[in-house]
Amino acid sequence: MFRKNLVIARLEPDSIGYTLIEKRGISCRVVEEGRWRSEPETSLPEILVKELQAKEAGMVRLELPLNNVVIHMLEMPAIKRADIKKAIPFELERKMPIALDNFYWSFSVLESGGDKTKILTAGVRKRYLSPFIECISKAGIVIGSIELGVLSFLGKLKPADDVLYLGLNENSFDLTVIKQGLPAMLKSVEKLSAPEASLEALANVVSRDIDQYQCKRVELYGHIDKDELEKIGALLPAGVSSLGHTAARSIIADKLGALLPVTVSPVKNSKNGGAIGRKTPAGPFRLDILPEGLSRRLDFHNIILAILLACLMVSVYFQGHEKARKDRLALEEINQELGELREKVGGKVEEISGTLREHERILRSLAVLRPYFSNRNRPFIAITELNKIIPKNTWIVNFIMDAKGKIEIDGYSTHSSDLVSLIEESDKFTGAEMAGPIRMQQLGEHFSIRMYWEDGSEKADN
Repeated sequence: MFRKNLVIARLEPDSIGYTLIEKRGISCRVVEEGRWRSEPETSLPEILVKELQAKEAGMVRLELPLNNVVIHMLEMPAIKRADIKKAIPFELERKMPIALDNFYWSFSVLESGGDKTKILTAGVRKRYLSPFIECISKAGIVIGSIELGVLSFLGKLKPADDVLYLGLNENSFDLTVIKQGLPAMLKSVEKLSAPEASLEALANVVSRDIDQYQCKRVELYGHIDKDELEKIGALLPAGVSSLGHTAARSIIADKLGALLPVTVSPVKNSKNGGAIGRKTPAGPFRLDILPEGLSRRLDFHNIILAILLACLMVSVYFQGHEKARKDRLALEEINQELGELREKVGGKVEEISGTLREHERILRSLAVLRPYFSNRNRPFIAITELNKIIPKNTWIVNFIMDAKGKIEIDGYSTHSSDLVSLIEESDKFTGAEMAGPIRMQQLGEHFSIRMYWEDGSEKADN
């Protein structure tokens, strides 16, 4: 079964915010948003994989908050785009806190032309990101992209729009300034222990950034859950007994409202708390930290394989159907020819068949009798062979041969002692020996010899 769902997972230190998107044909819809929290003796990557499998996700897009990313704005002399990737590592080696080999990193050209090229780079430590990549890959789930939170859904911004995006994380706020559709500033502000102090400090930072970058509006995004709602609830006026997601959003908007009107997207409720909604149109900007070797097109492999398999099955079906049709036609032609042949031959076929059956019966009878006749001739053949071996001064009086090929002879000879060696020299007999003592009688030396007929028969046990 092909899993169709897509999950956007925002990785934070102790939890993962998620958005479940259901794919139906070419359309998509958000069906659930919430947060997965860490559990005792279970790592966040393991929790993520378990939840992805439970949601029947075929692809996951990972989003990183800015406090987990090392960001640099580079200005380099104007060079060819093909040479930019080769030049960036030399610049980053001087700016990164540790060796560049310890990072997954990527870049995007923000401005080019003239004498300078402006480049945005982002790097994530491998020891932080690798456990997620390994667990997800082992589970057979495709990683569609690994992007910075706000930069993953930039789009449909008019070139003249200057916006400050404020991301709400559990432990920090992400601030990103977008000027003319491209990022101009990215930074992270850690939350304080007191909610009101955090909002006041945030308002001061936002005020400075708005003045510096002349932003026209502020937009909020990110996940918000019950724990954060309770913290913000302490800021409500007296007499307010309950706090919904809309109210929480309004408090943040009120704190920033003195600076600029705040545009906020609708909030989607869910059983796990909820999340502030977002717009996700595709824009021209892309900064993907997905390591090389993890193809972004793997999501389509199942579909392509399914299409190829279906085409193969259809081809095999039609080929088999066509072959069966041809075989059926050939069989019909053979039956027709046999019918015409029967009409021409008439009763001769039955006569020939009867003759063949009689011939087979005779052959079976001969096969039964052949061993009998073969065994019956053995004594005659053995005596004939003995006559060829024994000298003229020897004659045999008695000859006995059993079914196993054992032979006993007795007779008279002038040199009985030479008979055993003469018989052993023959290739027709074996095991020749005197069966009794040699006795002198009136007709000569009386002998008794035992031997075996050499034709594969078993020797008698004595």
